Amino acid sequence: MPGRRSLSAMLTTCVLLVAGVGALAQKVSFSGTLYQYRSDRDHPTPIPNLRVFLLEPSSGKWTGPVLTDSYGRFAFYDLQAGRYVLKIYRSADTRSLVWQQEAAVPGQLPPIVLR
Repeated sequence: MPGRRSLSAMLTTCVLLVAGVGALAQKVSFSGTLYQYRSDRDHPTPIPNLRVFLLEPSSGKWTGPVLTDSYGRFAFYDLQAGRYVLKIYRSADTRSLVWQQEAAVPGQLPPIVLR
């Protein structure tokens, strides 16, 4: 039964190739939390409804916006691993930039406290 053995070997090879390609294209996530320092409080407070974007410098591709929730949290899913520029805006107006920094994806940022 040489035909069956070669068919089995071919199917095994195909499965391994597909699994290998899937591992190369693995999607990852990135998250963080935003706080505002206020002089009338003894601790920073979460900032809801900020617009958060990721810019991939090499391609110029923008991902987002995602809005921070009531706890100041944001998250991106299904990203390619790599270096990005994190950009945070108060509104849809690009002049409302409040924070920008380089970020490595996948990852989770330490809390960002705006003053």
